[in-house]
Amino acid sequence: MRRLIIFIFTFLLLGPAINLIAQPRQGLPYVINYTRKDYMGSSQMWAITQDKRGIMYFGNAEGIITYDGEFWRTLYTTNQSTVRSLDIDKNDRIYIGAKEEFGYIEIDYLGRQQYISLLKYVEDPNKLDFRDIWNTYCTKYGVFFFSFNRAFLWKNNKITTFDFEPELNAHLSYHVYGELYIIRKKSGLEKFNGKDFIPVPGGEQFGGEPVFFMIPCFKDKILIGSKKSGTFLFSPDAVNESERFKKFQLEKEDQMLAGSIYHGIPLPGNRIAVATLYSGVFIYNLNGKLEQVVDKTSGLNNQNIKYLFLDNSEALWVAAADGISRIDLQLPFTFYDQSYGFEGFPRAIARNKGELYLATDYGVFCFDSLSNRFQLVDNFMDQCWEILDIGEGLLLGTSQGLFLIYDKKIRHLIKAEPVYRLFRSEFNKDRIFLGLKDGLVSIHFQNGDLSSAFIENYYLDVNEEIVSIAEEKNGDLWLGTQYQGLIRVYDFYNNRTLDTFNIHVKKYGLEDGIEINDTRVANFYDDVVILNGTKGLYGIEKQGKKVKFVPYEKLKNRDETFFKTLCTGLEAENENSYWSRFLDGDGNSGITNIFKKDNQFVSDNKLFHRIAQVLTKPEIIFPDEQGYVWFVSGEGVVKYNKKHKFHLQETFFALIREVQLGNDSIIFYGNYFDPETKNPSFEQPAELIRTFDYKNNSINFVATATSFETKGYLHYQYFLEGYDPDWTPWTDEFKKEYTNLPEGEYIFRVRCKNIYGIISQEATYRFTILAPWYRTFWAFAGYFILSVLIIFLIVHLYTRRLKKQKIKLEETVKQRTKEISKQKDQLEFQNNQIMQRNAEINAQNEEIAAQRDMLDNINKLLEKKNSDVTDSLMYAKRIQAILLPSEEQLNEMFGNYFVIFKPKFLVSGDFYWAGRKNNIDVIAAIDCTGHGVPGAFLSILAYNLMDEIVNDHGIVHAADILNELNRKVNLLFKKSSALKITDGMDITICSVDKSANKLEFAGAINPLYLVDENKNLRIIRGDRFPIGVYDRAEEIKFTPHVIEYDPGTMIFMSSDGYADQFGGERGYKLKLKKFRDLLVGYSDLPSSEQKKKHEQFLEKWMGYNDQVDDILVIGIKL
Repeated sequence: MRRLIIFIFTFLLLGPAINLIAQPRQGLPYVINYTRKDYMGSSQMWAITQDKRGIMYFGNAEGIITYDGEFWRTLYTTNQSTVRSLDIDKNDRIYIGAKEEFGYIEIDYLGRQQYISLLKYVEDPNKLDFRDIWNTYCTKYGVFFFSFNRAFLWKNNKITTFDFEPELNAHLSYHVYGELYIIRKKSGLEKFNGKDFIPVPGGEQFGGEPVFFMIPCFKDKILIGSKKSGTFLFSPDAVNESERFKKFQLEKEDQMLAGSIYHGIPLPGNRIAVATLYSGVFIYNLNGKLEQVVDKTSGLNNQNIKYLFLDNSEALWVAAADGISRIDLQLPFTFYDQSYGFEGFPRAIARNKGELYLATDYGVFCFDSLSNRFQLVDNFMDQCWEILDIGEGLLLGTSQGLFLIYDKKIRHLIKAEPVYRLFRSEFNKDRIFLGLKDGLVSIHFQNGDLSSAFIENYYLDVNEEIVSIAEEKNGDLWLGTQYQGLIRVYDFYNNRTLDTFNIHVKKYGLEDGIEINDTRVANFYDDVVILNGTKGLYGIEKQGKKVKFVPYEKLKNRDETFFKTLCTGLEAENENSYWSRFLDGDGNSGITNIFKKDNQFVSDNKLFHRIAQVLTKPEIIFPDEQGYVWFVSGEGVVKYNKKHKFHLQETFFALIREVQLGNDSIIFYGNYFDPETKNPSFEQPAELIRTFDYKNNSINFVATATSFETKGYLHYQYFLEGYDPDWTPWTDEFKKEYTNLPEGEYIFRVRCKNIYGIISQEATYRFTILAPWYRTFWAFAGYFILSVLIIFLIVHLYTRRLKKQKIKLEETVKQRTKEISKQKDQLEFQNNQIMQRNAEINAQNEEIAAQRDMLDNINKLLEKKNSDVTDSLMYAKRIQAILLPSEEQLNEMFGNYFVIFKPKFLVSGDFYWAGRKNNIDVIAAIDCTGHGVPGAFLSILAYNLMDEIVNDHGIVHAADILNELNRKVNLLFKKSSALKITDGMDITICSVDKSANKLEFAGAINPLYLVDENKNLRIIRGDRFPIGVYDRAEEIKFTPHVIEYDPGTMIFMSSDGYADQFGGERGYKLKLKKFRDLLVGYSDLPSSEQKKKHEQFLEKWMGYNDQVDDILVIGIKL
């Protein structure tokens, strides 16, 4: 209780101070945090390790949690207790120490990891009175499991116990340089000699010390960390006892101890990492200098750290109170965001007199090395675009013009419009060009004296927005613009003096092969190059005064692929090194370093893919003279330390983590194993090479890769050997499905590409799919045997049949012989009769010849009569055509119209009539009963009656016309009751008053169709009785329909011949619905085009079918 009170008091006393620790901040490291929402376990992690495949293992209150880069899985101990410690032996077997439990992981025959407890090997049950196994070590002596009061040694399938009285201190035990150490409360530091723990001379001083780490260092020494007394350097081989333990002073050690140390490990590059409970992780070099503190301000979710682990890519994994973090401490990149003091969107960066300046759209900031923060310079706030080092000071291009920064003071140098680009001439270093929003200006100063600067020239022929400037050796300029292509400014120097009278400006665009949007120029070695949009890098080929733009690799006769990439920026570091911004095939931004090696251009961009984790699209690249390269975008600034040697892990492993048949049963859980040891393996054992029935020929694979640098940057390729022709394209999909595979032996292959573009080792899975039963060997054998039996049966039956037929044939021959003899006699008798019959036939033939001559004469007479009738019908057709309204009459009346008139025979029972009376246009479509000659006679009668009613009597209303026509027809047909004439007419009649946009319609059986400009169809039905003689016909009165129409409305009148026509693929009748759909569908076309469409449709629809009736369709646009 007393210890707890002291702990709480210390925490309350030091807690506020801990957050005020002065920490060296070198920019933000690359940190990835994983929380319990990711791994679905308890927040606190206690231990971490990694197997040879790269899979991570974490000790958690829920059990052992594994992570393979895509998936988290939880493996439970026998008692489902908290896992406190983990270690792995040389055979890749993971050993686990937990609460009241210890054991190891084994793999079963489904590739599933399972926990195997070792408690059953403890012979004395009284030895099981331990609580937590805080340390697990795989040593040369065996596997040790340490609790406070007891240690268990597992070796040769036997457990040996070691009791500690009094209990061990702090973190109990340590495994360093292959040796095992413990710290007892009284005797202090002890070492295991193979049989027991013996005191280390001089180590008794640690008997009361809360030691929390022992870290190997200086090749043969050990750094001991005590929460109470600090750090000591232990030399195990020292002869002199006074030299064995020495105090080792760490910078700001008091601050580290105040954070409460808890764990420590060595790091590459002669560094160490110390975990604390309150202050995160302290990084020291072995000179004792504090290099960095990684805490919440550095990106950690929590700075209560219990365990540290260095993975096979030299990244640091941190087990915190609220999850796990992975820190790329070895990465030569650090990130500066607005938490480092600057505000706004970064636009440019430069160094002057050793100090770093950052220009943003908020102001200009200078990095203060003491506070490790950017500070606003001279309280200057404006939208800044460009910054240029000119030795004595800096030039600053802003929205208000040009400013000078000198000794961190800012003054307005030239008031002008916004200055976007600054370029110092190499041809004349006293001249600086200003790229403006709509032009180019040059300023001049004498011998570096900035106070003498003055505007030298406005280039009046340049009025575009300048985004980049490059210079040829002779001083000629090339300007890249935002939207107007490329500009050349040349012939304006005379002995290094600006000759304003001889300036020439030439502009280039699409017609010259130059992209016009965001065209940029840059100096590349001795050349000016054009970053030509989507076309890649272009060079300039001069032909006298003319220039030609050529792909750079052709101009220089080079084949380096990076010349063909979509380059968006190019910055010189020195005469042999350049930095390029580019876009890859997917539109992602990238960085590459281009340098000369053995007179060849070499590019390197693997490492720089990591910049994309924090900067979406770097806009500025600035190599400075101190060995750093700065990358700038809207998110912030990344610093690349070229001096920092980083080992890029070139080997990692793709893994197949799950194989599933169809959508249900999992047949493989992702772990190959050695058949003898059941330890993890890269090779698929024979026990896991499965054979599936044909019904299980759909299979799903789930893959991953143990590359943990980034989340979401892994891409996969798949290849099913025996099925796929080649590898699939790269995809971010980690699942692959195959369905309906044919029988055969297969090898599924998968590989992965990480953010560096490095391709992993392949993972494979072999399997076989059996043929369906009907395609197996035994099935084919059965087919063969069955075929032989069938053939034998057929031969046997056929032979038996032949024998029966032979016997029957012999009997038949005998019978036929008797019949033939009898038939001979009959034939002789018949022959005599035939001769007599022939004589009679000859007489009949003579009579038939006479009758044939008479028929020929009759046929000639009929042909003459038929010709006369046909000539009469042709004349009748011409008469009927003369009666029909002429095209001139219809054009005058309606203008925009069409008529489709197709009689079934030469003359038609359908006809149309049109006339104008009292400025009213009357048109009628009339279908007389029948067709051919009867219909034609009836149509002529109706035509004359229509002329009489409208033209002679002046009746123009549609219903009145029908009533009068009906009366006259009945009067005419009833003159002779003996004839019993029942023929009649179906009529559609319209009277159009164009001056009032009114239409009057009346119909006998047939309707009127109206279609407006929006293709809305309106059907006005006629009365349900025709014109003709029937009961009470004279009493009938037809209904008038008065319609106000909108100009552009189409009206259609027709007989029933179109809709009743048979045709199509099945020879069906067209019917009214299809007919109406055609009217509406073509209604927006010109009338002539409508007629053409209908005639084409009719011809196609009828095909080889006969026309069944006369066809009449009239369409008029009102």
